[in-house]
Amino acid sequence: MTEQEIRVKILDLLKSGEFTRQQIKEALWIESDRKLDNVLKELRGSKLIYYNGNGIYSLIEKPKKPRSKKAKSKSTASIILLRIIFGILSVGASAVSIRNTSRYLLESYPLMWGMSISILMSLFMVSAASMMVYFSQKRHYIKASGLGVLWLIVTVYSMASTSIGMYNNQKESFVKKATIEKVDNSNEMVYNEYQKQAEGIQKLIDDKTVTLQRLNTEIEGYEAGSKQYANTSWSITVAERYIEAKQKELNELTEKRVAVISKNETTEVIAKDFYEQMEELFGIQAALVQFILSLMASIFIDIIAPIGASLALFLKEE
Repeated sequence: MTEQEIRVKILDLLKSGEFTRQQIKEALWIESDRKLDNVLKELRGSKLIYYNGNGIYSLIEKPKKPRSKKAKSKSTASIILLRIIFGILSVGASAVSIRNTSRYLLESYPLMWGMSISILMSLFMVSAASMMVYFSQKRHYIKASGLGVLWLIVTVYSMASTSIGMYNNQKESFVKKATIEKVDNSNEMVYNEYQKQAEGIQKLIDDKTVTLQRLNTEIEGYEAGSKQYANTSWSITVAERYIEAKQKELNELTEKRVAVISKNETTEVIAKDFYEQMEELFGIQAALVQFILSLMASIFIDIIAPIGASLALFLKEE
């Protein structure tokens, strides 16, 4: 083992503590006393290790260079900027939470009370989270735990009301779409009914046309002026009038069918929304997808407000 290798190994060993010369020799399996003494002398001369006179060697730690004022100023500015950003996030999330919670509460409370309760809940969530951090820093864990239980109850209620509020916002579009689809289905039913009536009238016309053709054939065999001729002639007239009346009814039904088709053509076409697309592609129920996404948004809104406030207040440079 060369002296350079011994030098590196001694420095690595002394990083873990203090050792005597014999302990260094045994730990590093150094056979040459001359090389060991030369290396220890060189390290002491370089002021890399310290010898206390009692046979103990230790590593001399170099003092850390203090950060420059410029670097410290830059770090402080970054912390201030982050605190401002988190403060803005907290205020914005609190405003959204108040809006969604009040929308739910206004179903049971007057306007003033609903808004007041929403604001108080939001303020409590933000301030309670910050106080939990403060109590934890002061090691008042009982106070922090008690406040945490109350904060959790209020936060869960707020998240639930936020999810309900978001669902109520989307419910109106769902109802509108269902109404349009119902109108489309009704138009289709009317068209089918007209079609069915038209087919029935056409069958009557076809049957009466066959009868008319038979009567025209029979009348050729009767003598003009005879009773059979007169009766057959009258039957022909009745059949022609019948066909004419039914043809008129058929024409009216045709106009009605055209009107229904034109109405369907001008009906707004509603494309499938995101939830229906997810259900079609992955087999996940649209209502479940909507619930999960609303819950995720609620968690973000109601959690980011207290977390943002805590970071804005307590974030500092280590």
